[in-house]
Amino acid sequence: MLEKFNGHRILLLQGPLGPFFQRLAQELRSHGAEVIRMHFCGGDAWFGGGGDRSIAYRGPLYNWPDRLKKIIREEKIDDIFLLGDLRPYHRVVPDAIKGFSTKLYVFEEGYLRPDYITLEPDGVNGNSRMSRYPDFYLKQQWPPLPEPLTVGATFGISARYTITYYCATFLAGLRYRHYVHHRDTGPLWHGFRWVRGLFRKYYYQFKEKKLLPTLTDKWSKRFFLFPLQVHNDYQFYHADFPDIETCINEVISSFAKHARRNQLLVIKHHPADRPYRDYSALIERLAIAADLRDRILYVHDLHLPTLLKHARGTVVMNSTTGLQSIHHGTPVMVLGRAIYNIEGLTARGTLDKFWRHPPEVNAALYRAFRCWLVHNNQFNGNFYRRIKGLPNPTGVLWDAAPLPAEAPAPAVSPTPSSPPLPSA
Repeated sequence: MLEKFNGHRILLLQGPLGPFFQRLAQELRSHGAEVIRMHFCGGDAWFGGGGDRSIAYRGPLYNWPDRLKKIIREEKIDDIFLLGDLRPYHRVVPDAIKGFSTKLYVFEEGYLRPDYITLEPDGVNGNSRMSRYPDFYLKQQWPPLPEPLTVGATFGISARYTITYYCATFLAGLRYRHYVHHRDTGPLWHGFRWVRGLFRKYYYQFKEKKLLPTLTDKWSKRFFLFPLQVHNDYQFYHADFPDIETCINEVISSFAKHARRNQLLVIKHHPADRPYRDYSALIERLAIAADLRDRILYVHDLHLPTLLKHARGTVVMNSTTGLQSIHHGTPVMVLGRAIYNIEGLTARGTLDKFWRHPPEVNAALYRAFRCWLVHNNQFNGNFYRRIKGLPNPTGVLWDAAPLPAEAPAPAVSPTPSSPPLPSA
């Protein structure tokens, strides 16, 4: 796939925290491309080696679009690669390249996780240009693919890269004094919260260890899962709500009015938000006001795939958890813009209706959709850990990534009786 950039002049903006873009530059150069790196802060500079040309931008954010146009023109840039199209220095790129022949390529965490990364032209998630018409995917024929190569655990590696990046950014703060990061970069601030997050992880693992067997037994197919997103995720740009608190309020209110009385709402905290947020007080207050204390569970560390297999339905803003739910045949209601929000894959109509009538997942459409993803914008690999045995610098399999041969059957209807609520 990367060989098509032979002879191209490529500009790399901000990538994942760590050396992935350094490795990508090395791999692009091996295919005959010329690579230029942009540094906006100390973290970018620290991970920006590897023999590439680099340009440091230290000016204010409002001058960046003009500077970018000048770089594109003077350096004759053919392609721009970046991670996340809504970061402060990235969201201006689509307008900046107008009038040039420059093409934009956007990386993102994989739509199909955990063993894939996403690379799309023009934009990702709500900005993706993927078709939203079922027939587009159903009419295409793709050969079956083997299982993906497994990446393995990445938490420790990504944490080390994150700490290094933020420390380098902090130490070079005066040199890049105008830098605007998409999140807080203070190493002490992050360090305290990651210690707190580690404590919470083990605390909730112990506290919730009896919940999963109860939910997958007596309450199987009788609960709706509502997985939360990270509080400062740019996915809110593509959501129907300005923040998590507003979304939680709306979902609980709708569930109280329209769900059956023998059903639960299980709200799952995002593991990446564990160090930063806790919504216990908010959820308890809303549950009391809606007379739902015995029908709402707020959980943190229960195994997500297992929950998805046993849920009656899943409510998401636009998270890739929705695709995982579809993979398990569990109906999905999307409260925002998502690439998979397609008739046959997700519910049509309102959230109020979804509680009573969650639709079945079209398994054939899901197989076709997943196959299209794998052949077009999903690549077997990871930003933080190279796949063992692959000789290329990124450790990513850039050819068509693997695909499970069979998709699961659609979800079944719940049985009528109502067991007692499990204790948290």
